Parts: sequence; C-alpha cells; structure tokens
Amino acid sequence: MTITHYILLKLNEFVLLLNNYAYDGQAADDGSAKDLLSYVLMKLKEWFFAVWHFIEYLAGKIEEIFPPETRSKTLHRWLAVALPCLIGGLVLLLCFCCCKKCCCRGGRRSVRMMRAPGKEGVVIPRNVFARNPMLYFQNLRAGRPIEEIF
Repeated sequence: MTITHYILLKLNEFVLLLNNYAYDGQAADDGSAKDLLSYVLMKLKEWFFAVWHFIEYLAGKIEEIFPPETRSKTLHRWLAVALPCLIGGLVLLLCFCCCKKCCCRGGRRSVRMMRAPGKEGVVIPRNVFARNPMLYFQNLRAGRPIEEIF
C-alpha cells in the first residue's frame, strides 16, 4: 500500500465519520447550535471531499510520471539534475542572508546621529533635530534635560 492510498483511506474513514455525525442540512435556521454544527460539518465534509479528489489527482499524476517499472531510474535521474541546483540555490540564499545581516544591519535602517548643539559630549538623533530645530533650541534655553527634549 502506497502512502497516497493510505492517506486516501484515512480521509475516507474521516468522511464516513462525518457522515455519521452530520445532519441532512435541512435546518430550520432558528440559529440553534444544532444548525451551526450541521453547517460546519457539511462544510468540513465538502472540504475533505475536495482534498480527497486533489490527492487522488496527485496520486494519478505521480503514477503517470513515475511508473513502478522505471521509478527508481527516473528518481535517480531527477535527483542528479536537481541536487546541484538545490545546493547552488541554498548557497546563494545563505550568501544573501549573511550580506543582509552584515551590510544592511539586519534589515533595519540605522538612525543617523549628530552632536547636540549647545551640549558638550551629547549625541542626538539627526531626524529629531532636523524635524524641528527651533523647538530644540527653545527647550535647550528653557533648561530642560536632553531626555525631556526627545
């Protein structure tokens, strides 16, 4: 028994279980919990039938692409072609991630800093000062601490 047949068997068991618990869908629409449960179970059943048909389709395509007689040889051929491509892609992805962390500082924009005018040895964010320099100087002349200004 292949894995696809096993999955289909388990899906079929679950659908039969849903059929046993689901109602016929002829609800009275009075908003009761029984109507809601019936609706949810019907939608679950529909969804599992869709998944079931999709898995059957995939199983058929796999059997078509990899017939049992030549499955081993075909998989080895595909692996010989795909493995170098996968390794190359992983190396490129690793290089990209490392460059992003080193060169872009983890993808975050760094805040540009400047020396605070009128305060010795204090560094402030440039964008805050550039946004409203007049307010900065008013607060500085009023004697407010630098933490309060920002």
